[in-house]
Amino acid sequence: MLEVANTIPRHAGESLQTINGLPDTFQRGRQTGTIYNLDARSVLYEDDYFLSEYQKQYRRTYIADEFLIRQAARRRLERALQGAAPGSVTNLLEIGCATGFLLDEAREAGLQPTGSEISQYAAAYAREHFGLAVIEGAFLDREWLSESYDLIVACYTLEHIAEQVRLWQTIQQCLRPGGLLYLALPSTRGPVYHWDKSAWVATHPRDHFVDYDPTSLRRTLALYGLQLQQIWPASYHQRRCRGLRRWLPPALYRRYADWQAWGDTMEALAVKPV
Repeated sequence: MLEVANTIPRHAGESLQTINGLPDTFQRGRQTGTIYNLDARSVLYEDDYFLSEYQKQYRRTYIADEFLIRQAARRRLERALQGAAPGSVTNLLEIGCATGFLLDEAREAGLQPTGSEISQYAAAYAREHFGLAVIEGAFLDREWLSESYDLIVACYTLEHIAEQVRLWQTIQQCLRPGGLLYLALPSTRGPVYHWDKSAWVATHPRDHFVDYDPTSLRRTLALYGLQLQQIWPASYHQRRCRGLRRWLPPALYRRYADWQAWGDTMEALAVKPV
């Protein structure tokens, strides 16, 4: 991965303030509560990201992790579609579709999938192995047809994009009225950020330009004409907690985490109102 210096356009009218316990390179937007990483750098996702780089973090390559990635994809699609009216979702766009595992699952579910993927290796893999419609290049480098998608999915992708204003504007424009947006993101409403900010900083990816929590995500969605419907933790890490939460019975802890969307990662479903 090659780093590329970049800047972060803030949401309209948003001024910044420092955050207790964090270096000055992390600052919070007063309007939305979004945390901006002022020292972030874009990276170029070369072949090694899905091979050796992924393996360093997860102990296997992205391709070798196909079963678990597909399992998560099916769960996400089921959750995104469970409240939709029959026949209201016929197509899907995934931003950062990687090697196309979720797109392939969407096609199996009867949807017409399209992917956007910045990695030449991953986009080629999706096309060659599954025959998927994957557009290679940065999502914001392409002109997308307005109001053309019933469902947009972005899993651990949006935080990697520096141009947050144009990103949210483009997502809003791509969704048809009544269309759905499914997101998976890191969250600062979780045990690591809450109790161990030094560890959070030490492990913070250099190419994450922004960090949201459930409140800042809801406010940001509203800025761009989108409405948060549901939000929940994407992971449960009770042993990272301190105090009472660490010692709750696991079932009670999960109920609490679901109620508060408490976790180091989160998933959310939003809608573009009709």
